[in-house]
Amino acid sequence: MPLRLPIAFVLSDVHLGDDHGVLAPDHRTGYQQIGDIWVRTALLELLASIDRMLEKVAAEQGGAPRIPYLVVAGDLWDTAIRNLSDIALLSRSFFEAVELEKRFEQMLFLPGNHDHQIWRMVQTETCVIRPLERIAGRSTQGGDKVFDLPQVANARLDVDGTGGHTLDIQGVRPPYEGHVFTTGLTGGRLPVNVAYPNLYVCRSHGAGTAIVTHGHFLQAAWRLLSDVLGPALAGPIPAMDLFFLELLNAPLTDFVNYSLGQVGPLSSAIDRIYDQIRDGQMPPELDLLLSSLRTVVDRELTFEDEPWPIERIKELATDEVLSLHIHLIRSQLRFSIRNAKGTRALPTGRHESGFLDDAGNRTRIDEYIKLCQRDQPDATFDTFVFGHTHEAVRGRAVSFSQGTTMTMWNPGSLASESADCDLLPLVIAADGTIRAFEGGRH
Repeated sequence: MPLRLPIAFVLSDVHLGDDHGVLAPDHRTGYQQIGDIWVRTALLELLASIDRMLEKVAAEQGGAPRIPYLVVAGDLWDTAIRNLSDIALLSRSFFEAVELEKRFEQMLFLPGNHDHQIWRMVQTETCVIRPLERIAGRSTQGGDKVFDLPQVANARLDVDGTGGHTLDIQGVRPPYEGHVFTTGLTGGRLPVNVAYPNLYVCRSHGAGTAIVTHGHFLQAAWRLLSDVLGPALAGPIPAMDLFFLELLNAPLTDFVNYSLGQVGPLSSAIDRIYDQIRDGQMPPELDLLLSSLRTVVDRELTFEDEPWPIERIKELATDEVLSLHIHLIRSQLRFSIRNAKGTRALPTGRHESGFLDDAGNRTRIDEYIKLCQRDQPDATFDTFVFGHTHEAVRGRAVSFSQGTTMTMWNPGSLASESADCDLLPLVIAADGTIRAFEGGRH
């Protein structure tokens, strides 16, 4: 039987810009030098396996075959850690070194929390900047209306079972040739189309649908604002859906995973604190920050208008209350950091073992699937692919509410503090099923 190429490869959590991601700043175990950069050996081995598969197909069928899509399910670029100008330079060097355009026709990028700002920029480019340029007379194509940001633009990949496939991105007209700035981050080598937050892989004749997403909405930290504000907005928001989930949570995501990464020395300090927390250490800067917080709050709490005895009593009382609060916060931080490699860790998104074994995580996955069902009412979901946790999951069956059982996959990550990373590349096969890539035996 002739070897059939997969329709797509699925990777996640490449983390360009994190020194523990796919690129290292210097020589270390688990990386190989290509030109002036150091690349994860795990990625180079994967690319070598893909090359062998493509060579077999070329020998059987002729030509120079390429795989239609490389799907990257979030955190390709790490703007939470590195300045955007540095990210752009690293990205172009990376794509020049690994030559993905020789293996793939295009990339479909599904932003995560660490590169969420890229999604905001794509929306701004297409909905605001281009219309304003037309108004300014710099372009004669299209209209001149400035649009509201769509928040959500899901992609749908329909597969006919024989290798035929059709891609549709919500709100974007084909052909999908990467006509947004993200293609520039590859040096123009590989067209990059963007969808958010989901790719739906629909198999023909009602054979089931897969959800592919980054997965940050499966963790409490990245849906905090909707959980807190949602009940208070029952009037303006008749029912939570993917649009409102993104709309409400985007400000916090952008602040934590972009704004703080673009402010020079502060970014470096936050990165250092983040790495120490991931290693289970109490950063000394946290004690200094808590002391500064206490000083600022105490300075603002004044009772100068009160009679002297009342003023003094209130000052002493608030001092004790503040000290108690700071003590409780410090104790909680120490407790969480001691468990930083367990399921009760601070929401670093890394070193989490047994993500699917946590009842709270399963509840959030269940809720997210219901939002996807509202978005795709005719779909029968049976497969769920997510990244974010840096923990590979190999086709695990998990039961959810209403008797639904989903096959769960996670492609792992190319980022790790150790020489080894938990990488499980996935393929979308010619029949639309999702499975692990085992060299040429996919």
